Amino acid sequence: MTHAEAIVSLAQCPLSRRGSRTAPIDPSHWKAPSVAAASGALPGAIEAHSENAKLLLVLLCFLASSKVPIYLLHGGASPRRRWNDHGEFEEASAAHVGLHSELVDLLSSIAELDSTLCELMSISAISENSDQTYTLNRAVQDHVSNYLPPELHSFWRLQALIAAYRSIPWKYIESE
Repeated sequence: MTHAEAIVSLAQCPLSRRGSRTAPIDPSHWKAPSVAAASGALPGAIEAHSENAKLLLVLLCFLASSKVPIYLLHGGASPRRRWNDHGEFEEASAAHVGLHSELVDLLSSIAELDSTLCELMSISAISENSDQTYTLNRAVQDHVSNYLPPELHSFWRLQALIAAYRSIPWKYIESE
């Protein structure tokens, strides 16, 4: 899946069009209801799954209804080279443009991301494809979308959009 295909897939994702437009949510109130919605979608005891797995699961629900490439997840949260106000290169954090710091920490660490993806695969919440992409279990996606409070949908759409657009390398200052 190319970067352009990933962005188009995000735009076509059913969750990205659901819910009404509401006032911005206080970022301090997104986590507990998000974790609760993901917990109900996962088999077994709630305590059996890491918080990172639950947060990644919700993010995946808003990224695409088909394949999500690992470079979108990792690249979208990793520091990127950008031009500053003086025309020089600097490293820019995803947190600087609105990706929540807990998601930055999870996605920018390839070891943590890989471990979390393996956890989700072990319980069949996602499956790995041969082209280093992941597909979310549709029943899991439906459950999360039904149980996540509608006022959090815009927060998660924004998190997914930030990860998606930041995964695209800038020609001349970053290699793919």
